[in-house]
Amino acid sequence: MITYQNNKFWQRPWFLAVIGGTAVAAAAWWWMGSKDSASGQQASNTSNGGWFTPGSESNHGNAASGNTQGSVLTATRPADLPEADWNALKGALSKTMPQAEAEAARVADYLQYQKRFEYWQTTEGSKSAKERASLAEALLQEIPSRLAKGEFTVGEAMLMNTVLITESEPNEAARQQRITEMQAKLLKLGPPQDNPKLLAEAERATEQKRLVATTFAEWQARPEGQRTQAALEAALADAQRAFNSGTQQ
Repeated sequence: MITYQNNKFWQRPWFLAVIGGTAVAAAAWWWMGSKDSASGQQASNTSNGGWFTPGSESNHGNAASGNTQGSVLTATRPADLPEADWNALKGALSKTMPQAEAEAARVADYLQYQKRFEYWQTTEGSKSAKERASLAEALLQEIPSRLAKGEFTVGEAMLMNTVLITESEPNEAARQQRITEMQAKLLKLGPPQDNPKLLAEAERATEQKRLVATTFAEWQARPEGQRTQAALEAALADAQRAFNSGTQQ
């Protein structure tokens, strides 16, 4: 869902040096808004027939690191989320998830992070370098916990790490050191990179979580008369069927 819009960034020679070819291959397609690989989804379609449940074994970050930070959020309505939308989301998720309120909180929190990232991108040219660096640092500090919650794949987290540090750290030596240190930390939070099966399962769980948030965001964009709990339940059901069949866009 989160996309990076500064195309010139990809042309900077030092970027390729610090991120490394593996991370680019794993994450560049996602960052630029490309479609998911259907073949990768179909390879693991039989591993999970329903929506992801918070705290389950599919949470690769917590399982790999022993870190339970953020696995279950405090289930309170965000201030910027209308109460009607919050209740519709909780109600719709309760049809398929045993921890619907916690998942609703996660979805709302994830969408807030997306909005903050998008806002940060719009500040180029309108905010000082210091202000932009402060915004980037706040986003950066959340990447490990969001990776641990399974909201990003390791490749995505590493790329976000590189982008945010690059755009906020002017000193080249310090920048490369920070990127290297954070990437080592992120690799420890994800599944073993030499285990294709676990990697595929982790990526599928991440996509599953992202699809719940995407579906809710699309429902929120509908005219008020079409934003009913029944409509959200139907949209989630359609998304689930597409996800299970490997046909979602």
